[in-house]
Amino acid sequence: MGLGNPDYANTMYLLAKVLSQQGKGKDAEALIRESIRILEEAGLGESPACIQRMKFLSLELVKSKQLAEAENLQRKILHNLELSKVC
Repeated sequence: MGLGNPDYANTMYLLAKVLSQQGKGKDAEALIRESIRILEEAGLGESPACIQRMKFLSLELVKSKQLAEAENLQRKILHNLELSKVC
């Protein structure tokens, strides 16, 4: 399993969730961004898994008061949902 593998991205996502629960939001944010990047580079940017990660990142951004970025990410999520027709 390589660093650009979607399974690796999933492991990073799960670790980010643990770090978030431990109050380590900045570390969680970095891992979730990397997880999303890997999925997007693998052509999975519109997948339910990637959308789930973007939702989680948006929540982390709200927690850290990065509201403008959270709003932009929510807009991207809506756009991806429209493209994928997943609701």
